Amino acid sequence: MSSTSSALVLTGLRMLFDRDAKLDFEKNFFMRFCRKMLPITQDFHGEQFAVRIDGRLMFTPLMLVLILVDIMDLIFAVDSIPAVFAITTDQFIVYTSNICAILGLRSLYFLLARMVDRFIYLKTGLALILGFVGTKMIVADHLPIPNWISLLVILAVLTITITVSMAATKPPPAAPPDLDQI
Repeated sequence: MSSTSSALVLTGLRMLFDRDAKLDFEKNFFMRFCRKMLPITQDFHGEQFAVRIDGRLMFTPLMLVLILVDIMDLIFAVDSIPAVFAITTDQFIVYTSNICAILGLRSLYFLLARMVDRFIYLKTGLALILGFVGTKMIVADHLPIPNWISLLVILAVLTITITVSMAATKPPPAAPPDLDQI
């Protein structure tokens, strides 16, 4: 059993059962590190990344968000390179696919950011998928599961959780206009 597969299963279980876990961002390693290295304000200042307070240039928490998003983009790009090389060694395809993935990821983020409140069961679905993939990796030597079955399981879990979420958070229908008022 590899540590990666165990980590996937444990992460899936943790996501599934830690429903009300609240994050304390002030205790977060990234926040503590940035506060030691950079002068950061406690409050947001509109859409500003940096502000002058008492003549001193200080960064807002929004700058930390930007830094974190850029770091995640970089990790995503570096992480996906071996996956592309598993398919092809054509450098043009490797570069362009990673560029398109990063550009598409940003667009997809803004689309999903507006709809995230409607996907109330997506966390459960992702926890199930992580558990499934980790379990598949653990039992791969004894019970190989074909890729098409894995793909079907992942698609089914995502489809079900998104559909149920959308149905559960469906906005109420608009009331018909009152004809007496017209």
